[in-house]
Amino acid sequence: MIYMSRLILVLLFLSAITCYGQRAKYANDTLTYKDLKFITGDTVNVAYGSGENGKFVFIFSGSAMTGTEPLSANNSKLTTRIEKIYKSSGRLLIRCKVLEGMVKNPLGGNKIFIEPEGAIDKKEID
Repeated sequence: MIYMSRLILVLLFLSAITCYGQRAKYANDTLTYKDLKFITGDTVNVAYGSGENGKFVFIFSGSAMTGTEPLSANNSKLTTRIEKIYKSSGRLLIRCKVLEGMVKNPLGGNKIFIEPEGAIDKKEID
């Protein structure tokens, strides 16, 4: 009986490790995470921020000229299109162009940068 309970605990532990051990993968111009696939040209809908006061934690706005900062809560429900998927400092990022819903920055800071794992896990994107 004791061995059976230990076996069940080990199996539960192993299943929990594999469940939380998923990482986003990028190969052949396709980013895959939790059975979702993203390729350049796809439309991504921004939902609501998961941080304090609805601020986004895993989605940033800006550009190379203006720098980036977390997307503010008033930019919920944006429609974007993927321009590029790349790896930077060991993490995967999705760069998107805003199609509708956000005021354009004259300095070019109208790009959205998404950390896919966190944004999907926290439901910041649909």
